[in-house]
Amino acid sequence: MHYWRNQLNFVKYLLFGLVALLVASSAIASDDGKITGTVIDAETGDAIIGVSVYLEGTSQGAVTDIDGTYTIKKVVPGTYSLRVQAVNYATVRMTDVDVVSGDKAEVNFKMSTMILELDEIIVVTGQKMQRTEAFMLKHRQASESVSDAISADEISRSGSSDAAEAVKTVVGASVVDGKHVYVRGLGDRYSNTQLNGAALPSPDPDKQSAPLDLIPSNLLDNIVVQKSFTPDKPGNFAGGSVNLSTRDYPGERTLKFSTSASYNSVTTFENDLLAHDPSSKDWLAYDNGKRDVPGVVADLDPDLQDRIPQNRRFVVVRPGEGDYYAPVLDYMDESAKSFNPEMRAKTREAPLNQSHSLAYGDQWNLFDRPLGIVSTLSYSRKLQKYNGFQGRYRRGGTQSSALTPDYEFDDVRGKDEVHWGGLVNLHYGVHPNHKFGVSYMHNQHGQSTSRYLYGQWLEYSDADVNVRNYVLHYTERHLDNLQFSGQHAIGGNKLRVEWQASLSSTSQYEPDLRFFTDEVVPVYLEDDDTGDLVKTDSVSYVIQTSRYRAPQRLWRDLNEDRNDFTADFTYQLNQRAKLKAGGAYAKMNRSVTERRFLYQNTTGYKAFNGNIDAYAADMGLDSMYTYYSGPNPDDSTTVYLYSNYLSESTNERDQYHGEQKVSAAYGMIETPLLGDLTFIGGLRHEHTDMSSQTDDQNYDKGELKEDDLLPSINFVHRTTDRMNLRLSLAKTLARPTLREMTPSASEEFAIGSFFNGNADLKMTRITNFDLRWEWFVKPGEIIAVSGFYKKFKDPIELAIVTVNRDIKPLNSEDATVMGLEFEFRRRLDWISSHLASFKLGGNLTLVRSRVDIAQEELDEILPLFPDADRERQMAGQSPYIVNLDLEYDHPSSGTSISAYYNVFGERFAFNSEGMTPDVYEQPFSRLDLRLSQKFIAGTTLNAGISNLLDSKIEYLYEDKIGDSVADEVYESYSPGRTFSLGVNYNVW
Repeated sequence: MHYWRNQLNFVKYLLFGLVALLVASSAIASDDGKITGTVIDAETGDAIIGVSVYLEGTSQGAVTDIDGTYTIKKVVPGTYSLRVQAVNYATVRMTDVDVVSGDKAEVNFKMSTMILELDEIIVVTGQKMQRTEAFMLKHRQASESVSDAISADEISRSGSSDAAEAVKTVVGASVVDGKHVYVRGLGDRYSNTQLNGAALPSPDPDKQSAPLDLIPSNLLDNIVVQKSFTPDKPGNFAGGSVNLSTRDYPGERTLKFSTSASYNSVTTFENDLLAHDPSSKDWLAYDNGKRDVPGVVADLDPDLQDRIPQNRRFVVVRPGEGDYYAPVLDYMDESAKSFNPEMRAKTREAPLNQSHSLAYGDQWNLFDRPLGIVSTLSYSRKLQKYNGFQGRYRRGGTQSSALTPDYEFDDVRGKDEVHWGGLVNLHYGVHPNHKFGVSYMHNQHGQSTSRYLYGQWLEYSDADVNVRNYVLHYTERHLDNLQFSGQHAIGGNKLRVEWQASLSSTSQYEPDLRFFTDEVVPVYLEDDDTGDLVKTDSVSYVIQTSRYRAPQRLWRDLNEDRNDFTADFTYQLNQRAKLKAGGAYAKMNRSVTERRFLYQNTTGYKAFNGNIDAYAADMGLDSMYTYYSGPNPDDSTTVYLYSNYLSESTNERDQYHGEQKVSAAYGMIETPLLGDLTFIGGLRHEHTDMSSQTDDQNYDKGELKEDDLLPSINFVHRTTDRMNLRLSLAKTLARPTLREMTPSASEEFAIGSFFNGNADLKMTRITNFDLRWEWFVKPGEIIAVSGFYKKFKDPIELAIVTVNRDIKPLNSEDATVMGLEFEFRRRLDWISSHLASFKLGGNLTLVRSRVDIAQEELDEILPLFPDADRERQMAGQSPYIVNLDLEYDHPSSGTSISAYYNVFGERFAFNSEGMTPDVYEQPFSRLDLRLSQKFIAGTTLNAGISNLLDSKIEYLYEDKIGDSVADEVYESYSPGRTFSLGVNYNVW
């Protein structure tokens, strides 16, 4: 693993160095222009190789390569006509193509098969075209599957800072926790995330798919969400397969710098943002080692470890044991004082949020062949304050019992997020029929969270006793991805071969996660006259480890490496029919380690003066006393007493190592049946081999070895040249995460339950049915209606099955999801020509789901409540999702104004134990406004307002089973409004 990462670092520095050299060498730009574009088949949408593109009246021209792309360089500024010719296609002539000095004209062509006389030419008027929404819709029209897409232009207009924000506008997509995409109401386990077609690993131990907030939006060319299965794609999804694409060949030399700042109404310039001391490299999303386990502890000699008494409250050294215990006592004292004593959050002022990016792209000639270069670097820092509430409740012994609180806390949090990423893409067309590429991406994310909860914990203490909870948490995540790819056309494009090798590394490091909980107890004094106890204004502070979590510190580290290899072979039978076959192999290794240290104390230190910092600083040896067991001084026994000290309580069960290997082979065919009816179908075989085990060998090893045949049948009826009717039937699967199948136990963040893995989990099998009608009204305009139905066998759900409220993944018997999707996007010129600059778009998703409650969970409920429901809504599923957007775009003035609205219906968020109502996330209505104004010299001013409605995020207990009225708040806070202002400057 270390060798792999060293090689990856070498390639990383080599690529970034090459880009820096090319940027420096391209400072002198040509005064000539260029013409570039893509030629595709009008019916299939496939790229056409070997098309001749001529610049009429000159000797200049070009031939399309394996991607169907062409570039005519060194074109003198002026207006031209282009002639496009290819065997078996009707010639196309495009007029009025304007070429500007130092700029490019991007002209894309669609060619129809030869149905005209040989001397007949199709003539159209030229216009500048870019890879925009219209371009993505054209590819969607020719797609083999039900899919949706958003272009780089749409992402830019929406003001999305990362892929998670951008994907919200996709039909039927919603984002949970700001990073995990749910498609058609199905959770992340039913989705997969890919970068340029290769799977991305997840640094989150709880999630199947990679968090999309790791990918800055300016790295992306488009996002495609495939919703129906075809055999050439991985079979582990039901909701959607999200593919993030980066651009390979830039159409022109570009160097673009962007910067912006934002103000949040809840956080910015407030001086009460919770925080804790950072390391010197937190601004780079790295911990510099400040939070590492102290060296004296990390380097502890195992022999010395064995000599340390398990009970460290005192050490008794008997006659003759002085030499044996001397190094032990030194270590106990030194190690106790080596930890950072900071255990509670402080306050600070919050500055403006900031975001910056730099992008460079160019196309060079290397041995008279195109070398495309795309590179980007981005950096952002965001601070957020949360002033909210958190409560935990339970219902008593009958269905009509009211909810009683376990605890009710004011919840104050401060977050400081730093995110930066870099991308380098190099693609070389070594021959018109052969192209190779190498791509490297690094993303780094650091988040410092400080939290304070204060209130009553009635489950354990009296109503006049308050509890303080401090949490200090730092998370460092990284994602490295190195890809090699090749595309080859053989036999005059009869056979196309595409291959890819992807090496990924991801990690999530949580150093020195600190918890401190104590009670604030009122002091009572006896009244001199009555003898009664009277409450005073004084309080005492008590650490009750028998009731609450002991003050402690944790170090968690997750590392995952993934290697993916794919090869696809496509044989063109004729103009409309093709065979496709290929294979894939993926191997993933994951390791999770944890070290835990508890604060131990003597009786005198259970009660203290409330100064947490002083408590944590008063560590080590407190006192000692000696007594004699015989007449000689050498017979003395010494007892060493300690004030506070840290005792390691690392559990071998909390460490696990897992491996997942998936190999696949497939075959499929695309062929016309009757007229405009096309069949796409085939079969994919996947072999799954998963295993995971904790370091505690007393627990079973989680294992899965399965072979699955995944058939797919798709019909596409092109009723007109702008209208499709699609039908898809397919079987897919969903695998458990390595953490879920590992019988380890890990504590959830803050005041959560323990998560227990399940070695007996089975994979989920899914039957999928999709139906879609889509009408591509005009370029960039669409109206579509979709329906879908999915049946799940052995779906995995998280359940609370013990009185300790531990969480455990279980297989339910079955589940179903069904829904409808409506989508439209049109310019308003059909109403009036005065509204030609306006575009209205939107989509509505209606979903209904049902999942059987797992038998193990029912066994906890039915003995007391035999009439309880045996099914519920699937986790994370919203009954409706609405997206609306209105855009005004005036190219001549350079003005663009956009409004975006999103809302989702309440969705099942958390399971509760027994008959306590489950928790549902409430609808959140978000309205964002964006303004973009172009100025001279390549400068664009951007302004925006996010969450204009100032909506509140809220989770409520909702009784879906019993008779009680349950509207208690589980969690609630307001994210506030955010106002942003930024500038984009095109240097070239």
